[in-house]
Amino acid sequence: IIDPFTGDIIAMASIPDFNPNKYFHYNLETYRNRVISDSYEPGSTLKIIPLLAIMEMNNHSVDKKYYCEHGEYQLTNKQKLRDHEPHDTLTIKEIFINSSNIGISKIVQDLTNNQIYKLCKKLGFGTKTNLPFRYESKGKLHDIKSWSKTSKTYVSMGQEIGITNIQLALSYSAIANGGYLIKPNIIKTIRNNNDSLLYNRKITPIRQVFK
Repeated sequence: IIDPFTGDIIAMASIPDFNPNKYFHYNLETYRNRVISDSYEPGSTLKIIPLLAIMEMNNHSVDKKYYCEHGEYQLTNKQKLRDHEPHDTLTIKEIFINSSNIGISKIVQDLTNNQIYKLCKKLGFGTKTNLPFRYESKGKLHDIKSWSKTSKTYVSMGQEIGITNIQLALSYSAIANGGYLIKPNIIKTIRNNNDSLLYNRKITPIRQVFK
């Protein structure tokens, strides 16, 4: 749980967990902070990426329509996309609401590999957040030179990419706060016994990701 305007991490938990006062009773595997150490293919949670890229182009309305092939679409000779439910024509808004794989593939035809890749980089994918914990994963974002003809489609659907939960939370924070990737904070303030302020965290926007 993160405050998208300050970057303050309000809660961070993973299961299985352990009692640090009796850590010797637990298996080493339980020590992992999976929020930052485990990357995975995020799937449909990343379908916001092509929508953000399209909106940045300023020539697409959320009411623009795409033909969604009645639920089955041949990407290449060897790769076929299917939707959970067949759809005829959907607007950009409806594609997102229905989580249409085919609709997303049609949207990214209006985008370049570079536009998708750059947006992923700006959102912090493939880069550590540098929280003060050990064993943080940077995730997996393949160099654009190694992308295939279908990579932008699959990355836009949350495949062929690996991210951590903290990266995902920060990317959605950027959507919530008006477009800024913000530095996450664990400690807000430190005071001594006299209640004098020794440390006060700064709210640090890393960069503007989108307008």
